[in-house]
Amino acid sequence: MSETNSANIIPSTSPGQISRIESKPFISQSLADFGEPGVWVEVDPETAEAMGAFEETAVSAADVEEADNGD
Repeated sequence: MSETNSANIIPSTSPGQISRIESKPFISQSLADFGEPGVWVEVDPETAEAMGAFEETAVSAADVEEADNGD
């Protein structure tokens, strides 16, 4: 790779200037990639639920009746 091509990949900045470099994640469907930095693992809803991805936070009818003060 020549110097002119590599200079176009990352923009030059002034000393002390913060630059933002955007990257896109690698998307995988293999659970073997779970936990790897920069990798998104797509799984079906059943697998996600088994892994604890969803937490039920709805209030039950019994909780509502218990909290009702008659107003």
